[in-house]
Amino acid sequence: MSSIDFLQPQTVSTGLGLSLDNGMRRQDAEIDRFMKIQADRLRQAVLEKVQTNQIQIIPHVEDKFIERLREKEAMVENINKNMELEI
Repeated sequence: MSSIDFLQPQTVSTGLGLSLDNGMRRQDAEIDRFMKIQADRLRQAVLEKVQTNQIQIIPHVEDKFIERLREKEAMVENINKNMELEI
């Protein structure tokens, strides 16, 4: 048997009419199905974590926005007062 023959899939009879090749294919399919389910669960968990973080960040962003808006309003008021004093 050459090294190339060794790498080729081979069917081994179990004596019960079943082959190890079919069992391995079934196990591969089961593993693939399991991995897909786990990947979907992980994707969902990451998505939920991101959404939770976004929801927690929103109030902080709103607070900073309101703070900046008040600063700008105060600047406009100061400019208006200065313009009134110049007149």
